[in-house]
Amino acid sequence: MGQHARDTKIQQGGNEMKLISYVHGGSKGWGVVVEPDAAGGGIIPADGALMAKYPTIRAVLAAGALAEIASWAKGKKA
Repeated sequence: MGQHARDTKIQQGGNEMKLISYVHGGSKGWGVVVEPDAAGGGIIPADGALMAKYPTIRAVLAAGALAEIASWAKGKKA
């Protein structure tokens, strides 16, 4: 995805997912890792509204927002 990336499997409450932070083209971002299956896999990058609310994975965790992120990512294609 980018020049530098680091992923982390995170569990909070009943939600577990893998999030990745990256630098691509000089811009920092983060997203949800979608494991490969019959439909494919990859990364769902956080969009502008989500980045404004949670600029980093640390901000997601501090807010206890994994359920919100899981809901946001559900049904999106990587």
